[in-house]
Amino acid sequence: MDRDPLFCHSCRDMLKNSGVRPVRLPSRSPNLVRQGACYRMNGRLPFEAVFGLRRGDVVEVEVHGFYYAVGGDDELTSATGEAVTAWRSLLKPWQLACCRGTLDSAPEWVMGMSSSPGEPEHVAALRVLSELTGIDPESLVCPPSYSHHESTRASQIANAAKPLRMFHFCCGKHLAVAHACAQRGRNRLTCAGHDSNFHVRLSAFLQPRIREPTSWTTDGCGLPTLISSVRGFARLWHQLAHACGPELARLKQLWQQQPFLVGGTDRIDTTVMTLGDGVVLAKEGADGLLDLQTLELNPAKRFTLLLKLAQRAPDDILAMALISVLEKHYEQLPDSLHAVLAGLSQSAFSMASRCNLLI
Repeated sequence: MDRDPLFCHSCRDMLKNSGVRPVRLPSRSPNLVRQGACYRMNGRLPFEAVFGLRRGDVVEVEVHGFYYAVGGDDELTSATGEAVTAWRSLLKPWQLACCRGTLDSAPEWVMGMSSSPGEPEHVAALRVLSELTGIDPESLVCPPSYSHHESTRASQIANAAKPLRMFHFCCGKHLAVAHACAQRGRNRLTCAGHDSNFHVRLSAFLQPRIREPTSWTTDGCGLPTLISSVRGFARLWHQLAHACGPELARLKQLWQQQPFLVGGTDRIDTTVMTLGDGVVLAKEGADGLLDLQTLELNPAKRFTLLLKLAQRAPDDILAMALISVLEKHYEQLPDSLHAVLAGLSQSAFSMASRCNLLI
């Protein structure tokens, strides 16, 4: 493994305890990125070809990754359930759920689980959330950023505007967590620690649901993020459909009612939820992460999918990876995912109309 801070000491200990011997690449390697890529492709992580794009007889693109799915009681997977990864933005809904006692009826609380691209609607919602919490976004610990909305970003740069924490992907999460800490009389500036009161409570909230060892590392935004096996994290999400506690009930309500604010224009999570018509929840994460969860009350029709690509990819690539996985397990899909699959396949979201998708 390379020297990415996600491969922290606790992560390496977890690998050792699972019988895997971590090998760290030299910190001053002149070609570290290329060596790291070769190391992963040599089978140390469970990446395989998820799909390819063919033009005529020529394979132009081959995308690698792995997925773990549960359909009813059936395990559907391209990887062993013991495969370990850091869950990045896929943890946001659970961090928001742990802000119990702070969520009122305002729809802007959904920004706590959003990966905000800085579109005008997201910025307006963040301003409202800032007023609700009484916290200035510029006092948060997330790094300052420019908007990821193309026209807004171009305007900021053209006008020599400074980057602001308001435009960081995780600003809403930081506002929600800082407010939860302040409500409990804690110093909100200390909430970034793995051993902070908030994250101790979050661990206590997650552990009985994951039911296996986990560890923590620091995400790029400055807050801790969870490291666990894909099986454990899928187990957590699979319980969401029938969870009836007030925190998770409010979380699902926010999620279902505000799909655009969770993602944004042409984002795969927003697109999936819109096509799923309120019965499918989805969340996209950094570096090729995607989760979707159906809310069918019948356990036999419940479906959970965790998808991880080998590297970060644009949303149309992630959409085609999702099409590929859903096609493979078409018979196990509930009707809500049949609708999602049909919508993705017919939309301009994918490049399948220009190339042949290899399933």
